[in-house]
Amino acid sequence: IIILTHPLEGEGLTSRKFLVEKMFYCVPKENPLAGRESVTMEEIDGQTILLYSESGFWYPLCRKKLPHSRLLLQTEFEVFRELANASAFPFFISSWHREHDFLSADRVCIPITDPDMTATYFCISRQSESGFLDGVL
Repeated sequence: IIILTHPLEGEGLTSRKFLVEKMFYCVPKENPLAGRESVTMEEIDGQTILLYSESGFWYPLCRKKLPHSRLLLQTEFEVFRELANASAFPFFISSWHREHDFLSADRVCIPITDPDMTATYFCISRQSESGFLDGVL
């Protein structure tokens, strides 16, 4: 099985939708954006943002969409998590981490509405092995 952000078509292959991951902009409750129902990357460009640099394709996408922002890069996830929960800096969190990871109650997570800040993942396997996906997905 491989997981991609697009289905893969080909003879003998099968693709199944696995997960949709959305990005959120997390700010302290006192932040002026905390009351917003959503934001765009253009609206937050120029802010100083804590960013985990090992987040796969999300990292270069953030660099591209935030050319005027100061990105405080963290390469170790545990350090990133500690700073995210102990500082007033905004940061990004995915819907998966929002559901499965600790997040301070002092934070508000605002959905980002840019279409490319949502990713759909697909499990790809050989058709001969597709029964395995039935038990997983």
